[in-house]
Amino acid sequence: MTSGRTITIKHLGRVEGHGGIFVKVVGDTVHEVNMDIHEGSRYYEALLVGKHFSEVQGIITRVCAICSANHTVATLTALEKALGISETERVNKLRGLLLLGAAVESHALHVFALALPDYLGFDSVMAMAADYPDEVTFALQLKQLGNRVQELVGGASGAPDQHPGGRFREAAQPPRPRGAARRAGQRPRSADVLR
Repeated sequence: MTSGRTITIKHLGRVEGHGGIFVKVVGDTVHEVNMDIHEGSRYYEALLVGKHFSEVQGIITRVCAICSANHTVATLTALEKALGISETERVNKLRGLLLLGAAVESHALHVFALALPDYLGFDSVMAMAADYPDEVTFALQLKQLGNRVQELVGGASGAPDQHPGGRFREAAQPPRPRGAARRAGQRPRSADVLR
């Protein structure tokens, strides 16, 4: 029978921020497990000192490229509350759709590019593609779907373009035909919308 051991992993890769795991095993029983993920300060407040309220969303949106839609909605909600602006039902639904697109993109990226290679023993999603080309292609298409939803609703997947009071720079429009459908003047197929 073993007297016990301690397992410490000081650095975890592929997480936002910095992380580590501490496991204490006594005999054959795990007695303690601590997982710490620390995300560094981004100093939002310091970035905004002296800025006009109309600049806030553009600055905060660009702090993180992965979750810019989330930052956009949170920033606009805070600004609107501070300015006493009520959100309309239409704007609420469009922002909800924007956040769903962001969730699809973010989760596809996390599951397929960050977590799955580790679970399957690959160094990266690119290394995984050699053995699983169809699955990696699907993963990229799923991430692209999330990006496309953000583009259609917010004007861009990387930095959605909205303003306090729910004014979208361009109202969400049906997708423009692409490729052969555009040339023939036809309505786009769903496969064209995802490109």
